[in-house]
Amino acid sequence: MCHHGHRMLLHGHQLRTLLPVHGLRPPCLPQNIKTSVDCVSDSLITSWDLAAGALSYTVEASGTKGGSYNCSSYSNSCAIPGVACGDSLSIWVTASDHECTTEKTLGQAAETAPCPPEQIMAYRDCAASHALIVWQNYQGTGSYIATIQDQDGGQLSCNTTSSSSCIISQLRCGQTYTVTVTYSDRGCPSTSAPITMDAVPCVPTNVTAVHTCGQTSIDVTWATSLGASQYTAVAMDNRGHQSQCSSNQTSCSIANLQCGQVYTVGVMVTDDNNCTSLLSQTISLPSDPCPPTNLSSLMDCSSGSTFLSWSPSPNAVSYSGKAVGPNGEALSCNTSTTGCVLGRMACAQVYTLTVSASDGTCVTPYSAPLLQESAPCTLVNVVNHLDCENNTLVVSWDAGHKPLNYSATASAGDGTAISCNVQDTTCSLTGLQCGQQYNVTVMASYGSCNGPNSTPQHIKTAACVPQNVKGNMTCGTHSLMASWSSAPGANSYVAMVMGPNGYSGSCNTTSLSCPFSKLQCASQYDISVTSQGSSCNSSASQTSMITAPCDPVNVAYSLKCGTDLVTMSWDASSGAVAYSVFAQVDGSLDVTSCTSSITSCQLNTLGCGQVYNVTVLADNGICNSTGENSSILITAPCPPTILYSSVHCGTDSASLSWTPVPNAIGYVANASSTNGRLAWCSSVNDTSCELTGLDCGEVYSVNVIAMGNQCASAPSSSVNINTAPCAPTMVTSQYNCSSNVAVLNWADSVGRVSFMARLDGTDHQDNCTSTGTSCSFTDLYCGHSYKVTVQALGTDCNSSLSTPAEIDTVPCAPQNVSAGLLCANHSALITWVRNPRSVSYNVIVLGEDGDSKNCHTNDTSCQVPDLHCGTIYNITVTPFSRTCSGVASTAYTFNAGSCAPTDVIVSPQCNSNMSTVSWTAVAGADMYVATATDNNGHSDTCSSNSTGCSFTALRCAQTYNVTVVTIYRGCASDPSPNIELRTALCPPSNLKGSVSCQTNILSLIWDASPVYSANYTLHSQKIGATNTTISYPTSDTFLSISGLQCGELYAFQVVASDNTCNSSLSLPLLIHTVPCQPTNLVVNVECGTNHGIMSWDKSIGASYYIAAVMGDDGHEASCTSNDTSCVVTLHCGQMYSSTLVASTDFCNSTLHTDIKFFSAPCLPDNVVAELDCQSNVLTVQWQDSPGEDIYTALAIRSDGYQASCNSSFNSCSITNLPCGQTYDVAVTSSTINCSIIAGSDYKVQSAPCDPQNSTVELECSTNVATVTWDLTSTAQNYTVTATDAFGNNSSCSTSKTSCSFSDLNCGQTYTFSVMGHTNVCMSEVSSPMQMLTAPCMPTNVSSSLDCGTGMALITWNSAVGATAYTVQAKAPCSPQPVETQLNCLSGMLNIAWQPRAGATSYHATVQEGSNIMMCDTNTSSCVVPNLSCGNTYNVTVVAQGQSCNSSHSEAKEISTAPCPPTAVSATVNCSTNIAEVTWQSQNVLGVAYSAQAVAAQESAVYFPCVPLISEVQLLCSSDSAYVTWATAAGAERYEVTAEDNHGGTLQCNATDVTSCLVSGLQCGQQYGFSLTASNRLCTSAPSALIQSIAAPCPPQNVITSVGCENNTASINWSNSQGALSYTARLHGADGEAACCSSNTSSCDIPLLPCGEIYNVTVIAKGHTCNSSQSSGSPIKTAPCLPRNIKTSVDCVSDSLITSWDLAAGALSYTVEASGTKGGSYNCSSYSNSCAIPGVACGDSLSIWVTASDHECTTEKTLGQAAETGE
Repeated sequence: MCHHGHRMLLHGHQLRTLLPVHGLRPPCLPQNIKTSVDCVSDSLITSWDLAAGALSYTVEASGTKGGSYNCSSYSNSCAIPGVACGDSLSIWVTASDHECTTEKTLGQAAETAPCPPEQIMAYRDCAASHALIVWQNYQGTGSYIATIQDQDGGQLSCNTTSSSSCIISQLRCGQTYTVTVTYSDRGCPSTSAPITMDAVPCVPTNVTAVHTCGQTSIDVTWATSLGASQYTAVAMDNRGHQSQCSSNQTSCSIANLQCGQVYTVGVMVTDDNNCTSLLSQTISLPSDPCPPTNLSSLMDCSSGSTFLSWSPSPNAVSYSGKAVGPNGEALSCNTSTTGCVLGRMACAQVYTLTVSASDGTCVTPYSAPLLQESAPCTLVNVVNHLDCENNTLVVSWDAGHKPLNYSATASAGDGTAISCNVQDTTCSLTGLQCGQQYNVTVMASYGSCNGPNSTPQHIKTAACVPQNVKGNMTCGTHSLMASWSSAPGANSYVAMVMGPNGYSGSCNTTSLSCPFSKLQCASQYDISVTSQGSSCNSSASQTSMITAPCDPVNVAYSLKCGTDLVTMSWDASSGAVAYSVFAQVDGSLDVTSCTSSITSCQLNTLGCGQVYNVTVLADNGICNSTGENSSILITAPCPPTILYSSVHCGTDSASLSWTPVPNAIGYVANASSTNGRLAWCSSVNDTSCELTGLDCGEVYSVNVIAMGNQCASAPSSSVNINTAPCAPTMVTSQYNCSSNVAVLNWADSVGRVSFMARLDGTDHQDNCTSTGTSCSFTDLYCGHSYKVTVQALGTDCNSSLSTPAEIDTVPCAPQNVSAGLLCANHSALITWVRNPRSVSYNVIVLGEDGDSKNCHTNDTSCQVPDLHCGTIYNITVTPFSRTCSGVASTAYTFNAGSCAPTDVIVSPQCNSNMSTVSWTAVAGADMYVATATDNNGHSDTCSSNSTGCSFTALRCAQTYNVTVVTIYRGCASDPSPNIELRTALCPPSNLKGSVSCQTNILSLIWDASPVYSANYTLHSQKIGATNTTISYPTSDTFLSISGLQCGELYAFQVVASDNTCNSSLSLPLLIHTVPCQPTNLVVNVECGTNHGIMSWDKSIGASYYIAAVMGDDGHEASCTSNDTSCVVTLHCGQMYSSTLVASTDFCNSTLHTDIKFFSAPCLPDNVVAELDCQSNVLTVQWQDSPGEDIYTALAIRSDGYQASCNSSFNSCSITNLPCGQTYDVAVTSSTINCSIIAGSDYKVQSAPCDPQNSTVELECSTNVATVTWDLTSTAQNYTVTATDAFGNNSSCSTSKTSCSFSDLNCGQTYTFSVMGHTNVCMSEVSSPMQMLTAPCMPTNVSSSLDCGTGMALITWNSAVGATAYTVQAKAPCSPQPVETQLNCLSGMLNIAWQPRAGATSYHATVQEGSNIMMCDTNTSSCVVPNLSCGNTYNVTVVAQGQSCNSSHSEAKEISTAPCPPTAVSATVNCSTNIAEVTWQSQNVLGVAYSAQAVAAQESAVYFPCVPLISEVQLLCSSDSAYVTWATAAGAERYEVTAEDNHGGTLQCNATDVTSCLVSGLQCGQQYGFSLTASNRLCTSAPSALIQSIAAPCPPQNVITSVGCENNTASINWSNSQGALSYTARLHGADGEAACCSSNTSSCDIPLLPCGEIYNVTVIAKGHTCNSSQSSGSPIKTAPCLPRNIKTSVDCVSDSLITSWDLAAGALSYTVEASGTKGGSYNCSSYSNSCAIPGVACGDSLSIWVTASDHECTTEKTLGQAAETGE
């Protein structure tokens, strides 16, 4: 057993004690052995459980690769470092106690960390932009990760578990990568050593390709690519052929491209290892199109035009064809197809045809030419002559330009033609038919091409003779109709009729008949007809006929009364053999007739009451007479039938009506009673009448007869009428006031059955029925007046009412008692509503303090004076009638108003003219008003609803009396006792000052204060500076101040003070000190112009500057400027002295120190320049100087361009001048030291430029042609010429690029050309352009309208230039829409409609049944008056034309106003003040009624009246409105409502005061303010709206920018609600600098000073208020120009050193230098100097400086020229 203790027994003779003894054993074996791997340190860590008895442990490890390892430990773990990677180890552990060691104990096997991959290789695939990573010692377990890292730290990776390689995609181009591979197994990674992989070259970007027209190459450019060694640009055409170029730069040219191809262009990159990138993004680029080929032409001989065609050219989008004649005239056409038409060629010419193609940018050369001969010319001066007798036509014309064949043709309308062919210029056309129209033309021809026909001439042969002439008699009309057959060739016909008594009639017509009227009856007439042709007439054809017999006359009739017989008679008629009489009623088919051979006959069985039309006809056996002389026969009327009879109860009359009887001229009604009383009535036009004078209680028998012209009718059937009973009499009444009972009595009436008594009041009625003669009424209403009547009741009819009697009842108690406070004398105005039947009132007013008042009045108001303030009163009103006393009203409680405030205290404020006043509150007060009044009567007030307020407008140095009143219900109390108030001193006035220009001392003076021993303090402040205020105390009223700075602006104010208070500051006085002396005066001179340019630094305080020069020759010159430079003109070659002074309107500065300078040297004089217009060469001559010299003549343009020539003589020629420009001419020589010649005062113009790209366009509607061309010069004029086919010219001149012709003839072909010219020369004329003007207007337009069919025949003469015509014809359409406007009160109807084309007048009809009203007008409206009430009308309108009318418009229905109601009565409910109105309904559908009550006299107020707003005052700064109004009767409280556009409302209210404040108004909103008044009973209707718009909202999104070229600030913002306009302001260091206003959302401020910074604010302006300010980003203007530029030469370093004054606003500067030897130099600087090294020696340099602030750069500023060393 290992390591356990046992007790042992030792026996001896002496020792018997038993002791424990431990025996020795080896330690136990280690158990639970485990091993783990530390991947980082390549170590093995072995652990185990502690073994009993062990003091130390040893671990041994043995690997499969032969390695052995061990470690020792005194604990239960041990680490073995440096184990080999990728090995499998056996692990043993032994335990030891230093005496014994255990056997090895085998633990778990262990695997070491995996070995990293080896032999790493990286392969690039440049085309795919990926990398293949490969390694060795692949392990089947675990995983691999390949990682590449670029120079920027970016990583890409790939992983695998199944192979020894992987691919990493999407490599970044131009990067060098570090490559590693990591193998991981069992959680242990192992990374290989890194290797390096080269970059993939980047694909080129920004590839551009440019093709120049006419070239066979493409210029390709691209941006530099990382990793590139060489670039290859590739162009592939659409056939797959490639061309390319290579370069190690960023551009190359691909040559030998073919025309008509589209190339795809891209670029590839190759690096030093021949790794080639992908092709860049390609661009498509077409090459030039090829010139067209295979030209062919087709000549249209008739029109003279040629169709030119060709084969298509690839890439071409348009073509241009051209035909050039032998004289240089050209025709052209442009098209996008492969053919176009060349316009009319000049006849008989040979043209050269060519074509060019264009792709929109490039144009090919013209194709190989094609020749084309044009057609023969049109023959002219064609003359023809017609022989009318034999219809032969002779035609002649002018001969052509060479021998030709001619053909003359006459073509008829039916297609037949006659022609002749000759080689001469005359031929005859025979065999023409009569009545035919021929078109005659002549044509020249040669070969197969016929020339155009001459202008057709219209020839009409003689007309044919008319046939079948007839005369047709129209029986009964005294007329005949002559007719005939149509004759060919006839334009019209002439018909003649000859008759007795010299009658001769004729008519000229285009139809085949002609009527003749007003012929004599029974007569013979001869008829003849002749055809009328265009040039010849036919012979006549004839016939004859006899007319019808004459009509009988003096026709009469005789009635036989009581029978149906009538005898007719007449006079005998010429030509008649028999007579017929016909009688017929209109609308009837029945005819009564008789015949006779004598002059009378009898008509039988005629009906009564009929109107017959009687006609007597005469007959000759062939035709009747006309029957025009008809007559009227009226028979006796028929008996009437009585329809209705009615007695008018209560009167002595009866109404009677009957049926109307035709043809009656009147009626008579007869009545007789049983007692023999007679009555009658008659009527002429009506079918009723009134029987009057009838006795009551009688029975009458009545009949009616109708009266005729010759006979009366029989009587009608009779009817009976019963009259009414008689009325009662002697009616009396009695009224008892206490019992309120009325008794009625009357006398008995004969014939009555019973009686009815009626009592009528305004709102109360009652009745009682009695068989006796009395009746009683109870429960009568108070305050009423009743009328009482009695009526007798009969069997059929009642009697009329008796004479009425009146009853007045006791008066009612007064209603609506109210009292108003009268402010003047503390009175109460008491009012009430008047009671009916009341004649007077007694008013009692009783106060709580025992005060009693009363008044008696017969009105409805009473004023009670001297009421006690602060007291409550009770008011009652008692009414009285003439007979009774009424009941008192309900007591009304009334407050007599408030008393004055007490304990008034004033508190003045020294630092302002303000004072505060306070008091003790008064119970019930609405508000308080305090008043301060000075000794001059001036007063100031303040008000408050609390116990204090402040005066804000008190005058200085015044003594005021202050009082306070209480306001209650609009009335003021008595004022409080006076309190004295003294205000502060007034500020000093009339502050004046002046500056001494010599000493710069300021002297100031002011008026003394009226307060004795007042002291003063003068305050001064420098404007534009801070903390510069200085105070000067003094007891005087004047002061002098010295030591002030020059050029400054000071503000001065004075304060006066006494022992108590200081005054406010006086009005400020602004004074400028003397301007500062100018500095740095510099003069630069110019050759040629002899200008002296003087410049200096800006002087503080200067308004302007005066510079002066004086030459040694006595010449003086000066200039004035408000800038820092000006120019004077000098004498050349002189010494000058210059001085300068800064000025204001008051003082000059001290003079600048004089400087000396030489003016520019003199140039050769007597310069003369002459231009050769053809060559544009300018020859310059001058006066040369003695000795040999080289001269240079200069032509200088305003933009600095110069052209020159050199000569050693006194003339030379300047060539290559750009056309159309103005030049300054100057001459210098080699001995004259002028570095720069900028111009001179001698000016010439170069030759004008030729017009380019001229075009012509026609405005067809106006026939205005406009010619335009490109702008080539602004220094020349142009003349445009338009020539027609006859050689007539029209021209216009202009300096612009277009010109219009408004006077061209219609229908003509014009040729246009443009020429440029100056005052001396003319340019070449542009290529001619042809255009056909608009066709002429047709003339002699005529029309014939058939109204029945709606068809019209329109004819006109042909128009020059027209190829087609459009005819528009309109008959008037039905008027639509018809609008009506009815005046309901007058019944006047206004009818209106839209005008209709073709209408000459209108007819409007308004119809209701048989009631028709009309109006006619030639306008589009008319009026129909007096429409009847309560009717419905249909309205239609017809448009009337010259020949026809339109149909009726669609009927519009209108209804007139209903008739006024009848039986209107009204009752009033006193408690509600509501009136109930009743009337008799009309029973008409849709009628609404409106009742109106109008006060007959003044009455008490029951409800508050509608108040009226006086003013709405906007308080802009507080977004509130102060509303005031007038007092409304009956009002106790007011409420103001403000409603915005979205329905939102704001309110304020007030009790008895007439103002309140509405707060919280939203910006930009429009508010409608309304006011209502209310009391304890009700609220009034709102007042009329008053619209007001709150202050606009502040503008938002303020954006600013500034223009570098013109220093114009542009400010933009978003529109603000409620804004009418905006104002933008710029604020500089000195305050507001500039502003602009606009009604849009932007504005500009131009011409700002350079180099300034401004803050920007914008406000919106409204109707009444402005918004608050909005701010934008600051604006910085462009920097100022650099000044005082100087350049010096550093000979040692060959450098130029340029300096200048710092420019305001500039951050950096650039210097540019240009030498006469062609060298250019530059440098940049952030200071005011810059050095340019390495300049060429012996050169003359021009120096320019520009300033920049990184946003804007100034123009170049020219400095002093510099000379480098030799």
